[in-house]
Amino acid sequence: MQHDNAMIQKLLDNFILPYIKKVAPTVAHVYVRSDGCKAQFKCANNFFWVSRQKVEGCGLTIHWSFFESCHRVLLRPRGRHAQERGEPARAPRL
Repeated sequence: MQHDNAMIQKLLDNFILPYIKKVAPTVAHVYVRSDGCKAQFKCANNFFWVSRQKVEGCGLTIHWSFFESCHRVLLRPRGRHAQERGEPARAPRL
């Protein structure tokens, strides 16, 4: 089983969103947070899927936000926040 946007969309469409609508029918917004990996969720297919949920999908507004990707860094974060603290933008690979 792949951990990609198609699998997550399938799980959301077939299991998670119907369950949310069943147990909490007044919910209008769903908040999803994932890493910023372009190969998984920060891609055109996922943005298109999210944009169509209110009208053509589950009827809920999906809010998808991203946090920094740091899969290879174990000791220090990287990115804008690390640069603001004076750390290098990328820590050496371990």
